[in-house]
Amino acid sequence: MGLFSKKPNIESMIKDKDIEGLILALEHKNHNVRKSAVNGLGKLGDSKAIDPLIKVLNKEENKYVIQQVGYALELIGDPKAVEGLILALDHKNGTVRFYAGQCLGHLGDSKAVEPLINALSDKDLGVRSGAVTALRNIKDPRAIKPLQQILDEEIEDSLKFSIRESLAYIEGKPFYITFSNKNPDS
Repeated sequence: MGLFSKKPNIESMIKDKDIEGLILALEHKNHNVRKSAVNGLGKLGDSKAIDPLIKVLNKEENKYVIQQVGYALELIGDPKAVEGLILALDHKNGTVRFYAGQCLGHLGDSKAVEPLINALSDKDLGVRSGAVTALRNIKDPRAIKPLQQILDEEIEDSLKFSIRESLAYIEGKPFYITFSNKNPDS
């Protein structure tokens, strides 16, 4: 990570559309520089950045850089990112798995449905929640049965709510929130 003798000028690289320089900055020792480079690559939207961003996603330890990679890949919006994001669903770091799932949902590619269904059984609540949201965004009917199955097994009320909401959305049904007048203490 010692490619630069001094801190690179990321703003200048963005202004000059220096994709190669920004890709090199992804290796910088300072996580703020890496995060800024990721942000710049997302803003520029060049598909050449996808493979380097996927590499960062799979090796980065800083959660803010990981989060920014997810946003950058969404901004680029190229379906070429889908395969790398699917692989990232198996990453050891739950934050990486969460943002990979979130990004897949935003990209909306149906190739991600089966891997996202598998992510519904992840031990990390955030990853499961992200998979539910991603499946809702993709709106593929293949997700209905697995979502119905985990609804019965899930113990987290907030996730149950999200599953019900997602099922209604995928099935094209209205989703109603009901409130009870009953006092739980009475």
